[in-house]
Amino acid sequence: MSVIDKDRGMIQINKNFRQAREIHVAIGHFSDSGKTEDGELALAELMATHEFGSAKMNIPSRPVYRSTYDENIRKVRKLQVMLWSLVLAGKLSPYVAAARLGAYYEGLLKLQFTKKQFAKLSPNYKVRPSGKKVTPSSKPLIDTGNLRSSIKWKIF
Repeated sequence: MSVIDKDRGMIQINKNFRQAREIHVAIGHFSDSGKTEDGELALAELMATHEFGSAKMNIPSRPVYRSTYDENIRKVRKLQVMLWSLVLAGKLSPYVAAARLGAYYEGLLKLQFTKKQFAKLSPNYKVRPSGKKVTPSSKPLIDTGNLRSSIKWKIF
């Protein structure tokens, strides 16, 4: 009597699982996201200043990242479970799953810029460090749209 070993997809599942453990997705502003129009700051630096505020520059905290996470963590976790279930079932590659997760969260962050009501700049903040006059926007964080549009996702 001989034994026949038929692979019914376990080899692919194991391969996908190994690949999935090594894939990481990051969403946000990166060092290569660009600079402000006047070239003073990297957009990642500017976003950090707005996220946490700056007493020195009279900029209030405008937590885009933290509020997006707090408001959407359940939806994101649900999507993660669904995507990784598809990966383990062999119906989706780990890279595609990570890309979908990154694109979804990028969209949530960008949406937060437009839907959330953030604190306006302090009336004392009238001149930027470069000496350029500040004209407060009616929609904080959306003067030029560069900060919002520079949010990206990366897989590494």
